[in-house]
Amino acid sequence: MKYIIIAAVVSISAASAGAGIVYWRATEYHDVAWYRANIEAMRAKTAVCNDNPGLIASDPNCVNAEKASIEQSFDDFKARADALPWH
Repeated sequence: MKYIIIAAVVSISAASAGAGIVYWRATEYHDVAWYRANIEAMRAKTAVCNDNPGLIASDPNCVNAEKASIEQSFDDFKARADALPWH
């Protein structure tokens, strides 16, 4: 019985890996500065990450793209505030 359970776990693990369950593992990671310089890539990556956060939210590219998005939003807000006439 013990061997059947171990075989089932190994089979399921191998099938999951072969089926692309871990599809988010990138071969190239980008830092926050790269995402800040590549706005469209940042928006695309955050959209993918926000679509399935339970699976890929801890991916380094998701974390870096989200951080870059927050920094970009703050910079946009600050630029609009600085442009106000009473500033």
